[in-house]
Amino acid sequence: MKLEEIIRDVRSTINEATPRFYDDNDLIRWINEAIKDVARKSEFLQVKTTIAVTAGTSEYTMPADILRATVIQFVTTASPTQVYKLQYVDIQSVDDFYGMTPSTQGPPVLYTLFGFPPNLKVTLYPTPSEDGTLTVYYYQGPDVIDTPSSDVAIPDTWADLIGKYATYRALLKDRDPAWQVFKSIYDNDLADMIALTRRFSDQAGMVTAGSGSLVPRHLWDWDY
Repeated sequence: MKLEEIIRDVRSTINEATPRFYDDNDLIRWINEAIKDVARKSEFLQVKTTIAVTAGTSEYTMPADILRATVIQFVTTASPTQVYKLQYVDIQSVDDFYGMTPSTQGPPVLYTLFGFPPNLKVTLYPTPSEDGTLTVYYYQGPDVIDTPSSDVAIPDTWADLIGKYATYRALLKDRDPAWQVFKSIYDNDLADMIALTRRFSDQAGMVTAGSGSLVPRHLWDWDY
């Protein structure tokens, strides 16, 4: 959905087709507030990126727009390629075992995070002994948009949420008590979005195999 479409829908709801009391800049600011609020709370913006890794260097800067990391993999450059899924540990625990600066080298198996975006640092343990890349799957914070033709970063089926937020902010500015109605609708619809978009499937999110095991059968049954 385009920014101009949401502006038009909001203006229709507040019965102000052309700017008078509500300037377009106000509406755009509230729309961006809504996009950020939805992205932070629902974590629907799921993306991945890669970070170049140099042998002997353990610390790297994470993407500036990261909200939270979900999966980080270390992929070796040399052939044959090896992929290592890294396990997160908090900085206190890794300090007890490795120290703040890892002195050993090898394929990294753990990572910890320190700081906050846009300067969030990831440290790999052990220090990589060869070049490679980090594949980072993460929840992304949205960009600010101000061009009418810009796409709004939200699934089209939930785009009306943005308009409801902007409408509630407009009515609040006007001290119209109806703002409470739109705020309540927004909060309820956002709760629904959080529940329904955490995983875009209605299937169980866990692998089960034999004797109640939660690991795939091919990992434990050699005769499979």
